Amino acid sequence: MGRRNEHSSEEIREMAIEAGKKIIVEEGFSNLGARKIARAIGYTVGTLYNVFDNYLDIVLNINAGTLDDIQNHLEKSLSPGEWGVKALTTIGLSYVDYARENTNLWSALFDFRHPEDSDLPEWYVEKVNSVFSIPVKALVPLFNGDAEQAMDEARIIWGGVHGICLLGLTHRLSHDREELLKAKTRSLIENYMRGLEIKNRGRKQSAGF
Repeated sequence: MGRRNEHSSEEIREMAIEAGKKIIVEEGFSNLGARKIARAIGYTVGTLYNVFDNYLDIVLNINAGTLDDIQNHLEKSLSPGEWGVKALTTIGLSYVDYARENTNLWSALFDFRHPEDSDLPEWYVEKVNSVFSIPVKALVPLFNGDAEQAMDEARIIWGGVHGICLLGLTHRLSHDREELLKAKTRSLIENYMRGLEIKNRGRKQSAGF
């Protein structure tokens, strides 16, 4: 590490984010703290708060990197033009892979409790939406381009996929092995989509189509 005066504010910012990420990976989110990050990069806490608004800002920037990683991981898992149930299953299994391989970083997204008296910054919400847009895009063609319905169904499905990861990776389902988590994820997606298909078919029959 160079001397302190060799680092710009942007460099200190990046160093702090990387140090925080390393702490989470090695020790878990509960052991993250501004003082520990500052010590890791050889600066004071006061210096950190010259480049970040507060501790919340530090955590959000670390988690934003994780969201970017998840987005890239999910997008790379898809074949060009892939959509529908096949694409949704691919995305779900890819999400399980990321959560298993990066459990501490993945958990940090949900372990941090944002203050109820303040809103998440718009730039962070946009990153969350960018990740969520991937399963939504896979569903839109199934609903004749109805993005709103695709969004509603994607939220339900992804709530289930996330729940499987959460319970499995915290050993609350006694089946955190990769093949079992993936089998549960595949079953959830395929059965839910099959149920939607039956439901929509019934609506068409009732309407006289």
